[in-house]
Amino acid sequence: MINFARWFFLGILIYAPWAYGCTRLWTINLLNYLLWSCGGICVVGWLLERHRPRLPVLPLACLLLVILQTLWMWFNAHAYYDNSYFQFILLSPPVPGLPGSMNKTATLFILRILIGLAVAFIVTSDLVSDSLWRTRLWTTMGLVGGSIILFGLTQRALHAPSIFWLKEDTGITFFGAYRYHANAGAYLNLMWPVLAALTVEAWQQKDRYVSRAFWMGMLLLGIAACFINISRGANGITLLLLLPAVFLFLPFYREHLFLLSTRAGFITVSLFVAFILALVLGGSLYQTQYRWERIEHEINYDYPRFLVQQATARMVPLAGWFGMGAGTFSTMFPYFSGYLGNKIPGYWLYAHEDYLQAAVEFGYIGAALWSVLLFGGLAQAARSSFNRHLRTTDRIKCRASLLALSGVALHSLLDFPLQIYSIQLYVMVFLAYIWTRAGTSVRKREHTSSTYRTREDA
Repeated sequence: MINFARWFFLGILIYAPWAYGCTRLWTINLLNYLLWSCGGICVVGWLLERHRPRLPVLPLACLLLVILQTLWMWFNAHAYYDNSYFQFILLSPPVPGLPGSMNKTATLFILRILIGLAVAFIVTSDLVSDSLWRTRLWTTMGLVGGSIILFGLTQRALHAPSIFWLKEDTGITFFGAYRYHANAGAYLNLMWPVLAALTVEAWQQKDRYVSRAFWMGMLLLGIAACFINISRGANGITLLLLLPAVFLFLPFYREHLFLLSTRAGFITVSLFVAFILALVLGGSLYQTQYRWERIEHEINYDYPRFLVQQATARMVPLAGWFGMGAGTFSTMFPYFSGYLGNKIPGYWLYAHEDYLQAAVEFGYIGAALWSVLLFGGLAQAARSSFNRHLRTTDRIKCRASLLALSGVALHSLLDFPLQIYSIQLYVMVFLAYIWTRAGTSVRKREHTSSTYRTREDA
């Protein structure tokens, strides 16, 4: 049952980005049910096997505290929002003197997602204690990321009218299975570091010419897709991360350059040419150039996104220690942005700045817990990346995780990647890997249960 739950989880990782990135209501609900089912199967397997999962205490405590806070805010809600009449309906909270959500329905919706993310963190933390499953996990993420990349490039090359060539309004900025180009860009910046890690690992082993060629090709196409996708923020973050990526991965790669055979050299050159052709003939590089040329006219003091962030910052002190309730930003924001008049027309579902939105919805306490989880994970990844006592494969994966999480952390300053369920799921996988594997030295015995045998890394 433990192994079945793990295969089930890998299937969930395939589903999440392909189901429109889990940005539609039915895809979100289905992902919730899948994660809860996976967690239930895992727990039953652990009980039958008498297996004690190996879980990192600090990040798991932060997750559970956030869930408990959200549960309380839902239980003690002060109001819910009636979408039919666009007004708040006041409730009688069980404990009137204590904080509660301003939109009970929205907070319950987010609570369900948080439980799913906690399940993903716990399942991944136990899964990565076995080297064979670590390999399967990263290979799955690489293959899924590569499939989204190829699908997006195919869309651009064939000038697809919508995501799946269906008669639906998905705009003109979609890429892969993501309707919004910035979400697609954030996902791509999560995936190409995974492809880089798999490429370096292929070079660490002899006679793996097919694997080297495959992963290197996917890596080059992935970087090309980051620029063919028209998100300027994602373009800039990719450029910003490429130099550190070379610094982080070259030490593992350079000692093998002199062993490059003629056949492998030909494959490498061919892949480099394919990379250039993908950039030139990708079908939308001119759109990326056009959007960058317009940046001077679009971004100024009155740029709507900056104004939204300013208005959101004014909400933070009023949100206080416990916030206004998870998922309440979109309904509360219009009551704090009236002073801007018509400068920010339309309906703003997100603040386009995840940290401010977290402070509004979860308050100072909740934002601090999220910060420990995310930035503590980044610190662990940075420390583990240069820990000589870690296995080589773990150091490679920690460096990839550092790049991937740095990209999404930077993108959260400009947009809302951490509000997208599929991206949240993959971020949880990276965080679980980092928090669990950090400090696991070469001399420590690999943790396994009697259900599966121990495998030591080379």
